[in-house]
Amino acid sequence: MSKSQNKTGCTLSGLVRTSLKEIESQQYGGLSREHVWEWFCAKHGVTVTKATFVNLLYRARKRAKKEQIKKAQLAGLSVQQVTPLAPSPQRRQPSQLVSAKKEKTSTPEGQNDILSEWRAHKAELEKSDPIEIIKKLQKEGKIKA
Repeated sequence: MSKSQNKTGCTLSGLVRTSLKEIESQQYGGLSREHVWEWFCAKHGVTVTKATFVNLLYRARKRAKKEQIKKAQLAGLSVQQVTPLAPSPQRRQPSQLVSAKKEKTSTPEGQNDILSEWRAHKAELEKSDPIEIIKKLQKEGKIKA
């Protein structure tokens, strides 16, 4: 007889699934997995390795979540109806983005800002471009071609 059949007619997976609420309440209460594992083995009189218990616990939680989703779908509800703590940020419509961009560029100050940003970016690129650096050093006579 295999280890999972020590208890007549019940598998280890079934034992973990039936004890899942107790296990989770103990873990929520602060007990470690090792303590819960020892409690589980003592309660059901089975010998299971810790790794096997953790694997069975993972599978039981996964199955419970699937069942919860299935029940919610059958009832016509969403799985979790969560009320947000803060309002979600409002997204601008594409037409609002285009109009805001037009407003910025339609004024002379907006055009000057964009032009000055572009010039500053171009100057930064020229400073970091190795070819431009070599050309400047050649003009200054610091290096020969």
